[in-house]
Amino acid sequence: VSDLYQSRNPYVGDTSADGRSVQAARAVLGINDGALLSYGTQLQTSKEPYGWTFLNVQISSSDNVERLQQEMKQLGCLLIAVTDNLGYVSFEYSVDGAENSDGSTTLTVTEADADAMAGQSVKAMAQTPAGLQELVELIK
Repeated sequence: VSDLYQSRNPYVGDTSADGRSVQAARAVLGINDGALLSYGTQLQTSKEPYGWTFLNVQISSSDNVERLQQEMKQLGCLLIAVTDNLGYVSFEYSVDGAENSDGSTTLTVTEADADAMAGQSVKAMAQTPAGLQELVELIK
């Protein structure tokens, strides 16, 4: 959690800080390197709410899709908490063998969703190491 706290970032447009936040959040949540692999990201910084989309997340049909969706929600929640101006995180994913017309689904976590998961403001919680630790415990 200390690494996640240290990765706090005022602006989602700082891609090196974004990368540190993702690595720290994945470690805190225990998301292994093979899970939720993204093949690109896209930042929306032209107007509020600012957003971050993980593109082409690959999920094998043999994976537990519900568990991975929960991990996406948790990861989105933590990234919103530690990035001051971030309003939402989206994951564009496809499941092997999906019958969707374009094969992909989007799961979005907004700041309001993150606050609802925690029962309070995640951005306020992330202002102290103890608050961030409490957030991690609440959403895991």
